[in-house]
Amino acid sequence: MKNVIRVLIMIMVLCFAVPISVEAKSAKTDYQIAKTLVKSTHKPMKLVKYNSKKSNFIISHRKGKNYIVVEKIVSTSRGNKSGLTSDGYYIAYNKKVPKGRLVTSYIIYAPNSNEFDEVLWVVDNETYR
Repeated sequence: MKNVIRVLIMIMVLCFAVPISVEAKSAKTDYQIAKTLVKSTHKPMKLVKYNSKKSNFIISHRKGKNYIVVEKIVSTSRGNKSGLTSDGYYIAYNKKVPKGRLVTSYIIYAPNSNEFDEVLWVVDNETYR
């Protein structure tokens, strides 16, 4: 009986003493999340930058096109869950962000409308809504 207890203690010591390497899976970036969401619609993605004449035209003429429009917006956090774009417009975030931090958001627009408020998803802070 003493031998069995000694063997069990030795096995426990070896299990805890030998380091086991575990490879951590890297988190997806906001861009990768946006790309995955667009891929689920079975249409290609058209990425446009915020607040350019070309991007505004593409967003307002997207209805019936064979792609999903994704707008990339870089903003500055006001603290909490909101921020301001470069031209002073309000933007809401998915999570709280410290004041002054730059946040990149991806706005994925609905393909069956030309309206600016027809949004499928907003991706930022490694999550979406």
